[in-house]
Amino acid sequence: MILFQKIKSINSDIIFILLFLIFALFYYDSVLEKGPLNNHIWRQTDCLSLTRNYAEGANFLEPEMDIQFGDSFTSGKSAGEFPLLYYIVGKIWNITGVSYLVYRLFYPLILLGGLFALYKSLKLLLKDNFWATTLTFLLFTSPVFAVFGVSFLTDAPAFSFVLMALFFLLKYGIDKKTSLLYLSMGLFALAGLLKVSTLIAFIFVCFIFFIEVFFRIKTLGNNKLFKGGIHEWICIIFVFLSLFSWYYYASYYNDIHGFKYTFNGIYPIWLVKKEELESLINGLKNYTSVVFFSRSILYLLLFVGVFNLFLKNKIPLIAYFSNIIITLGCIIYFVLWTPLLGVHDYYFVAFLIIFVGVLIPFIWFIKDKHNSIFKNSKVKTIFSLFLVFNFLYCLSVVKLKTLAQEGNFIMV
Repeated sequence: MILFQKIKSINSDIIFILLFLIFALFYYDSVLEKGPLNNHIWRQTDCLSLTRNYAEGANFLEPEMDIQFGDSFTSGKSAGEFPLLYYIVGKIWNITGVSYLVYRLFYPLILLGGLFALYKSLKLLLKDNFWATTLTFLLFTSPVFAVFGVSFLTDAPAFSFVLMALFFLLKYGIDKKTSLLYLSMGLFALAGLLKVSTLIAFIFVCFIFFIEVFFRIKTLGNNKLFKGGIHEWICIIFVFLSLFSWYYYASYYNDIHGFKYTFNGIYPIWLVKKEELESLINGLKNYTSVVFFSRSILYLLLFVGVFNLFLKNKIPLIAYFSNIIITLGCIIYFVLWTPLLGVHDYYFVAFLIIFVGVLIPFIWFIKDKHNSIFKNSKVKTIFSLFLVFNFLYCLSVVKLKTLAQEGNFIMV
């Protein structure tokens, strides 16, 4: 019986990977060998420039770009996000030569790792291969996730590392193995080093740690995720120290060389000028929200988010707080970077966590309290059609963003 279950699990994993390859083939068939495309070409070029300098031998802790704006216009030394991914691709380029294809194949591997981690998490929570697979791929119908999952920017890889971190945290909650917590917090730290705005989920984890340790609240029914042990304190502090250390060093490095290629501060809503407000609203309504998710998913998340507020005694507290804290985190993120959100669609990658924080508690509630609906074949058929529709929607947006400049795109 155990052997049969293992074989069945392996088969479902293979199906998942094959589905990912099919999605990726449709999304990326025409872009893998191309350089920066569509919006933010300058920012993508920054990433490529840093990578090429690493390929040519730049020191890891001395990131450098081609543009000579540093040291009185004699160097390109400047630091932003943690350059680990640029460094790795640069070293691969030492072997293959400078190649867009290599870069664009490296990032989808991280993307697959993140999606696979979410899929495995859902299998543990829901005990259902169908829902674990379809919910994960519904996330992959976010155009910003699909587009920037194969881009040169670090936003999508950072979010993928968050999904991996959450999987190992879930495993830690089940098995209580310290090594799993180390893995989880290490991945959270890496995600924050690559893009600090993706750490909304980590802030939620800190909130759970705080109320469990200081108020002795049990957020997992009769159990707690954290016991307040010294190893847990060390892991939480490690993430904060990692972020502080790198960004302090990056600021110091930029001050020395007099050049900062990226903006690492906030740009809050109160800086929006009155004459810019209409343009911002139009951008949010007609562009960035469109490439975040389809309207159908946005309405679904809105409905589910409100519905979850009435489930306080019907789902574990950790799930109930997830809906509230992660939504609140996204609202705060929106307020702190509002003026940029009408144009900079890659900033919306950080919002993707709301899909996990809001939708998963709802699905768990349906499984636990309305299992007949959860297992109903007609419901699964309708949800499958919903997934296909959103896949086609995402595909149309991906093609529009990557091929529109050639006059070759489709629209649903």
